[in-house]
Amino acid sequence: MLRLLVLGTSSAVPAHGRLPTAQVLTHAERVYLLDCGEGTQLQLARHHVRLRRLEAIFISHLHGDHIYGLPGLITSMSLFGREQPVRLIGPPGLAAYIHSTLRLSEVNLRYDLVVQECSPASGTAELVLENAALRVSAFSLRHRVPCLGYRFDEAPKLPRFDVRRAEADGIPRQLFGLIKQGYPARLPDGTSVDPQPYLSLSEPSYSYAFCTDTGPCPEMEPLLSNVDLLYHEATFLHELQTRARETGHSTAREAAEVALRVGARRLLLGHFSARYDDLQPLLAEATTVFKHTELAREGVVFTVPAETKSTLPQ
Repeated sequence: MLRLLVLGTSSAVPAHGRLPTAQVLTHAERVYLLDCGEGTQLQLARHHVRLRRLEAIFISHLHGDHIYGLPGLITSMSLFGREQPVRLIGPPGLAAYIHSTLRLSEVNLRYDLVVQECSPASGTAELVLENAALRVSAFSLRHRVPCLGYRFDEAPKLPRFDVRRAEADGIPRQLFGLIKQGYPARLPDGTSVDPQPYLSLSEPSYSYAFCTDTGPCPEMEPLLSNVDLLYHEATFLHELQTRARETGHSTAREAAEVALRVGARRLLLGHFSARYDDLQPLLAEATTVFKHTELAREGVVFTVPAETKSTLPQ
């Protein structure tokens, strides 16, 4: 299961109780931070996020509402005694930004900060992180400055292994590992064991895509195919489409059209302009195109696969 905690949904400036962009994705006991607008540290503390499990920080682009919380967070983790490395992933210029800020602030980190810059060609995905449980790919969006989207895909899961049946059939436990992976095993008497009777269908693998600060970008859409949960910016209502184009953003209707075209299962809207206090019109505009749409809201947890409803963290 992927667990997404929304920390910030506002574009440009904090407004109407909304903070600039930040999200926490948790999977297999690992924590990943997506963007780090101002106020992110306070939100992480408020929602009891375990930063010792933080494995990587993904930055979409270098506009301030997505990175101004980053130097403070990196510094605080050192002050709190962190020693394990942190990987920082983002567009070109990220290393210069963070290293110059830390140098001018005379910060000496206790841990290694590994900065990984990437600039995938339009319409292509670049693998930026992989472990036994998850693969993360970066791709280019269409904004006023270089901007990245990220797709998180769970690794394929092994079929379920029927331990009780294997034990009842007298199969030695030392052969369980082979059978679990679908390989035939051989008993001490030479009998070959077919693994299939002991295996059932594996659970499906799930995916999440983070696409903020982008105008319509047809080149990225094949990379979002069949994503389970799509976060897509919806800075404006469609009546302000011209303004959206001028600033490199999308409307709620355009976000929904992307979700429909790529076959997403659910759509999460965010990055709302400060001109909107009431967000319901954006939701209404999107749901006329794509029914399975929700608003991202601070402090709300979204799970993939979906639970009965989105939940506030305890």
